[in-house]
Amino acid sequence: MAQQNITRTYTNNYIDDSYKIGTNVELNILSGNLFKDFYGGKRRTDTYEIDNDRAFYKIYYEAFPKKIEGLLNIWVKRQYTGKTDIKDVLDRFYNIYLLDDNEADYIKETVNYQYPSGKISGGYFLSKNDNMITIVIEVSESRSVIPVRVFAYAEITMNKLSVTERVEFAKDFIRRSRVGAL
Repeated sequence: MAQQNITRTYTNNYIDDSYKIGTNVELNILSGNLFKDFYGGKRRTDTYEIDNDRAFYKIYYEAFPKKIEGLLNIWVKRQYTGKTDIKDVLDRFYNIYLLDDNEADYIKETVNYQYPSGKISGGYFLSKNDNMITIVIEVSESRSVIPVRVFAYAEITMNKLSVTERVEFAKDFIRRSRVGAL
């Protein structure tokens, strides 16, 4: 099954090709177990399917003595966004998720990190009531006449983390982002 080749465009210390999920069966076992462990009871009925538009990886949170396995669903997209900034992109994505939820249950933040080789701009949001972290990272900006920007979008499902640990994990995920060859 084909998946988007994420590491050609975007790299991150948390993404390791040896953790890439290669089959729908493997993907849905991990996803189902995370769902079942978090919500209890039976496994959810909807399933993921590997396709060309995204990639799935096992991802690990490590803070001694914890080592927790989760699921990373990531995709990279070119967008004609004009002069909007990362906050605008994050807000649009956030509003899709917020449709039926209470905004007071969410934490949302944008962050910027400056490195000698450039700047990483990103943002995340998460509900205090579930096990998912959603992240948007600006990977690049073209210098062409038509403004094309490249963003990495990530959904991380991970159990057994406090809200504070999920916030720190999201920030660290963004901080460890690097642009690959475009």
